[in-house]
Amino acid sequence: MHRFLFSAVLLTLSSLMPLAAQFPHFGLKIGTRFNDSISADSSYRPQDRHLTGGPALEIGLPGPLAIGAEALFKWSGYESSVTDSLGGTTYSRARQLSVDIPLMAKLYMPGIPFFRPFATAGIAGRYRYGGELFRLVQPRDINGRPLPEYSERSDPRAEWDRGYTFGGGVQFRPLFFRVSGELRYTRWTNLDVSEGSRGAFFGLNRNQVEFLIGFGF
Repeated sequence: MHRFLFSAVLLTLSSLMPLAAQFPHFGLKIGTRFNDSISADSSYRPQDRHLTGGPALEIGLPGPLAIGAEALFKWSGYESSVTDSLGGTTYSRARQLSVDIPLMAKLYMPGIPFFRPFATAGIAGRYRYGGELFRLVQPRDINGRPLPEYSERSDPRAEWDRGYTFGGGVQFRPLFFRVSGELRYTRWTNLDVSEGSRGAFFGLNRNQVEFLIGFGF
């Protein structure tokens, strides 16, 4: 089903591109996420920076339709501290950069002059890259006595996520300048729940809710 949805949206966007070449609008989107990037038990503490932003492109089509693409950059992470049955502790810290790349169709609703409600729907990709993984282990032996601690550092593995996105908002357009506010929901469909250190529950959040403000010409 997901493959069919992705294929249908891509085919629709590619078929409309020749009609829209003369109506490009460039701009900037900034906003905030309302939820954390991880879904985990109390052993994990999210350390996300909820601010997001990046360039945006919208291409107008005949009538009330448009298509658009964005590149929204984010900084995510977490810290955790897990104690095992012997009293040993494992401390973990992760930081990672990512960029969301939604490709959307937009439908403008009838509105008063300079004030246009709209709805969006499309597909989204997310590239997770960069950052750091750090792990400090303070073990204990079977009698509870401390053993030499050790630490590890590594780079997070770069990965692509995919999903679909829906949203809605309003656009204010005085003269040639555009300002918009939008509430957007993204569902990441390829994320797997995993297990963290020593049985602690940990997984990336499949759901993402954002409020975005757009500026453009």
